[in-house]
Amino acid sequence: MSRTYKLIASRKEYYHFHDEQVLELGEPITKLSDMDYLTCRYPNQEYLLSLLTNDGEISGKNHLSIQYLKNKRVYYLNPLFDQPQMLDIIPQLKEEKNQMAYQKILTIPRNHPFFQEKLAEFYAYINTSPEYFFETIYQKYIPKNLEHLVMLYHENKGKTFDALEDEYNYHTIKRNLELEFSRYQTFRQYLIVTNQILKTRPLTILKTNSLELDTSEAEDYDYEEFLTEEEIMRSVAEGDDVYVMQKRLNK
Repeated sequence: MSRTYKLIASRKEYYHFHDEQVLELGEPITKLSDMDYLTCRYPNQEYLLSLLTNDGEISGKNHLSIQYLKNKRVYYLNPLFDQPQMLDIIPQLKEEKNQMAYQKILTIPRNHPFFQEKLAEFYAYINTSPEYFFETIYQKYIPKNLEHLVMLYHENKGKTFDALEDEYNYHTIKRNLELEFSRYQTFRQYLIVTNQILKTRPLTILKTNSLELDTSEAEDYDYEEFLTEEEIMRSVAEGDDVYVMQKRLNK
């Protein structure tokens, strides 16, 4: 049975949510990427809420989230806003076989300029202070697989390797890190958390006076390598209208 994603409008007061309303989007949405394709073109949650309110679809709501059911439990995710570049990327998403977990996973086209830009940004952050980056940006929702690969990379970068095997292992770690970053769930969450945090606080949150985007760590990708699987992290977030939204998006 396929999973269904719903766009939910609610009233948020502190950390409490009231009066949930499922927005009518037409056909059931069974892929998270399809939901993102609807919302990523809008600049923020507030803008979408104002459209829905003006159209009479909602009233008195101040919060939007994505809801889905898994193992009879209800989960919530952040919608993806203010990322129009994803309109080009999402139709190019590719399923790749995960050799370690014997599963298929959804990945970003790794040669896309927007992915390359965000990869360079990501390296600039983790090269400065990976621990502080995860604690500040992800806070208590740290993606463990990404963090593990970042720490392995950080421990070995800049080392002089005495054996070819050690150097090969380092490049394998680095390649797996970049592949994990290209996993759709990982990449979308990175966009969401960095957008939320950096809107209100500048790059100085990463404790550096001279943070530069060093692209030297980004390299060509071996498309025969595959990502390791990790559970998508839970979170609650901040949509467009479903009925009206669909009509607007199809213009």
